[in-house]
Amino acid sequence: MLQKEGIHKIKAVPYLPVRYLSREIAASYVKDEDRRFELKKRNEMIQENITNKFIRTFRRLEFHDQDIKITAIPYEVSEYLEMNVKDKEHMLNNPILEDISMSIYHINDSLDKGYR
Repeated sequence: MLQKEGIHKIKAVPYLPVRYLSREIAASYVKDEDRRFELKKRNEMIQENITNKFIRTFRRLEFHDQDIKITAIPYEVSEYLEMNVKDKEHMLNNPILEDISMSIYHINDSLDKGYR
């Protein structure tokens, strides 16, 4: 899809504010201060895990797909995961990564998926 529109630079947001804030709001209603602190720390840990998994998924995609190059990791340079995407020239042999890749690219019907 992005290839079809001529988009080659992508910024992806790893932070899920609604999810994070819903747990933050729920914790604010807890009267026990120790429990509230524990819930807030857990919320931060959950968000950190989400962000790390997000980064690992795109790093794995970058490793397997030579047409994708990550240029910035979230919270190191900016708050986004930034990547450059070349026009797709080949298919991946991993169905999960191919699904992620397919969501980035518009693939011609003439390309044959190697994992089918």
